[in-house]
Amino acid sequence: MPQFRASALQVPEHFGDIVVVDEKFVTAAHGAGLAVHVWTINDAESMGRLCDLGVDGIISDVPSVLAGVLGGTGTQLAAGRLAPAPKDWASRARSSDACRGWPSSST
Repeated sequence: MPQFRASALQVPEHFGDIVVVDEKFVTAAHGAGLAVHVWTINDAESMGRLCDLGVDGIISDVPSVLAGVLGGTGTQLAAGRLAPAPKDWASRARSSDACRGWPSSST
Protein backbone atom coordinates (compact mmCIF):
# COMPACT_ATOMS: atom_id res chain seq x y z
CA MET A 1 0.00 0.00 0.00
CA PRO A 2 1.42 3.44 -0.89
CA GLN A 3 2.10 5.93 1.89
CA PHE A 4 0.01 9.12 1.97
CA ARG A 5 0.65 12.54 3.47
CA ALA A 6 -3.08 13.04 3.87
CA SER A 7 -4.88 11.98 7.02
CA ALA A 8 -8.32 11.35 5.49
CA LEU A 9 -10.13 10.50 2.30
CA GLN A 10 -13.23 12.65 1.79
CA VAL A 11 -15.39 11.01 -0.84
CA PRO A 12 -19.00 10.59 -1.99
CA GLU A 13 -20.73 7.31 -1.20
CA HIS A 14 -21.45 6.86 -4.92
CA PHE A 15 -20.13 8.38 -8.13
CA GLY A 16 -22.93 7.92 -10.64
CA ASP A 17 -23.63 4.17 -10.66
CA ILE A 18 -20.26 3.36 -9.09
CA VAL A 19 -20.19 2.53 -5.38
CA VAL A 20 -17.17 4.31 -3.91
CA VAL A 21 -17.51 3.53 -0.21
CA ASP A 22 -17.83 -0.14 0.59
CA GLU A 23 -16.22 -2.52 3.08
CA LYS A 24 -13.18 -3.05 0.85
CA PHE A 25 -12.62 0.72 0.46
CA VAL A 26 -12.92 1.41 4.21
CA THR A 27 -10.63 -1.51 5.08
CA ALA A 28 -7.99 -0.39 2.57
CA ALA A 29 -8.12 3.23 3.73
CA HIS A 30 -7.84 2.28 7.39
CA GLY A 31 -5.02 -0.13 6.54
CA ALA A 32 -3.17 2.83 5.03
CA GLY A 33 -3.78 4.88 8.19
CA LEU A 34 -6.42 7.09 6.59
CA ALA A 35 -9.78 8.14 7.97
CA VAL A 36 -12.82 7.92 5.69
CA HIS A 37 -15.23 10.89 5.56
CA VAL A 38 -18.28 10.50 3.32
CA TRP A 39 -20.38 13.30 1.82
CA THR A 40 -23.17 14.37 1.38
CA ILE A 41 -25.35 11.91 3.32
CA ASN A 42 -28.82 13.16 4.25
CA ASP A 43 -30.85 10.07 5.19
CA ALA A 44 -30.70 8.00 8.36
CA GLU A 45 -30.59 4.66 6.54
CA SER A 46 -27.43 5.58 4.61
CA MET A 47 -25.88 7.08 7.73
CA GLY A 48 -26.48 3.83 9.60
CA ARG A 49 -25.09 1.73 6.75
CA LEU A 50 -21.94 3.87 6.67
CA CYS A 51 -21.58 3.55 10.44
CA ASP A 52 -21.81 -0.23 10.01
CA LEU A 53 -18.94 0.00 7.51
CA GLY A 54 -16.83 1.88 10.06
CA VAL A 55 -16.47 5.27 8.38
CA ASP A 56 -14.86 7.96 10.50
CA GLY A 57 -16.99 10.93 9.46
CA ILE A 58 -20.26 11.76 7.75
CA ILE A 59 -20.93 15.14 6.17
CA SER A 60 -24.61 16.07 5.90
CA ASP A 61 -26.90 18.94 4.93
CA VAL A 62 -29.27 17.83 7.71
CA PRO A 63 -27.24 17.62 10.90
CA SER A 64 -30.39 17.00 12.96
CA VAL A 65 -30.82 13.62 11.22
CA LEU A 66 -27.15 12.79 11.75
CA ALA A 67 -27.36 13.87 15.40
CA GLY A 68 -30.35 11.56 15.84
CA VAL A 69 -28.50 8.63 14.30
CA LEU A 70 -25.38 9.25 16.34
CA GLY A 71 -27.37 10.04 19.47
CA GLY A 72 -28.91 6.59 19.20
CA THR A 73 -25.41 5.14 19.37
CA GLY A 74 -24.58 6.82 22.67
CA THR A 75 -22.34 9.44 21.06
CA GLN A 76 -22.04 12.50 23.27
CA LEU A 77 -23.64 15.60 21.76
CA ALA A 78 -22.81 19.05 23.17
CA ALA A 79 -25.29 21.91 22.69
CA GLY A 80 -26.78 20.17 19.65
CA ARG A 81 -23.39 19.83 17.99
CA LEU A 82 -21.09 16.87 17.70
CA ALA A 83 -18.05 17.21 19.88
CA PRO A 84 -14.83 17.84 17.94
CA ALA A 85 -12.66 14.86 17.12
CA PRO A 86 -9.91 14.24 19.64
CA LYS A 87 -6.41 15.28 18.56
CA ASP A 88 -5.23 11.69 18.93
CA TRP A 89 -7.90 10.27 16.57
CA ALA A 90 -5.27 8.68 14.34
CA SER A 91 -4.02 6.53 17.20
CA ARG A 92 -7.51 5.21 18.01
CA ALA A 93 -8.96 2.01 16.69
CA ARG A 94 -10.41 2.42 13.23
CA SER A 95 -13.86 1.15 14.18
CA SER A 96 -15.33 4.65 13.99
CA ASP A 97 -15.93 5.95 17.50
CA ALA A 98 -18.65 8.27 16.18
CA CYS A 99 -20.70 5.35 14.88
CA ARG A 100 -19.91 2.76 17.55
CA GLY A 101 -23.04 1.18 18.89
CA TRP A 102 -25.19 1.64 15.78
CA PRO A 103 -27.41 -1.45 15.57
CA SER A 104 -25.75 -3.46 12.85
CA SER A 105 -27.97 -4.76 10.07
CA SER A 106 -26.24 -8.13 10.52
CA THR A 107 -27.51 -8.54 14.11
